[in-house]
Amino acid sequence: QAGHDRFNHNWYRVHDLLVLPTGETRADLLANHHLFYPETEEMCSVIHKTPIELVGGSVAFTTGEWEEVYRVNSCVHLPDYDWSFDGHMSGGRMLPLGEDHILVTVGDFALAEFHFDPDTVMDPGNDLGKIIKVDLNTGEGSGYATGVRNPQGFAWDAEGRLWETEHAAQGGDEVNLIKEGAHYGWPFVSVGAAYGSPRGEFELNPVQGRHE
Repeated sequence: QAGHDRFNHNWYRVHDLLVLPTGETRADLLANHHLFYPETEEMCSVIHKTPIELVGGSVAFTTGEWEEVYRVNSCVHLPDYDWSFDGHMSGGRMLPLGEDHILVTVGDFALAEFHFDPDTVMDPGNDLGKIIKVDLNTGEGSGYATGVRNPQGFAWDAEGRLWETEHAAQGGDEVNLIKEGAHYGWPFVSVGAAYGSPRGEFELNPVQGRHE
């Protein structure tokens, strides 16, 4: 985006890849990535899929065509934030959930902390700052958990528990055991503080240094 000094193209990225088997030698490859829509000047996180197949010990693209699986329902209208694009705070990890669903982490794009827009992140009607359950058959998304900042670690353990790690405010990185329907505090509860030296209070967090 020439002419917009605050737009950091280095943070335009693929967040994650996920392989979902569809047969003995076939699978769908899912890619979660940024996508910019110039007509609306919005930056979105979108999941696309393409079929792949194991052929002679190598993976081949079956059709080469990509189909949209899910588009995060709250894109960032960049002019509203002076074209500041915090794509490194997008989350974006994916995990299978049964045969018909996936879970995807969605960061808050720094809206709460750096752009002083906590209401957008806290709105239960949008996907930002949440873990979303996506129905692979209908393409519909629903909230699974909320109150996350930048969740970039995501895994099931051997006991079937769901773990998430997230980059939080300064000194407040988290390891969370995710429960469906739970709220993990962000942006009003965080052990972290505002970035800088000396460390300052994070204004949205009324009581510093706790994560109840």
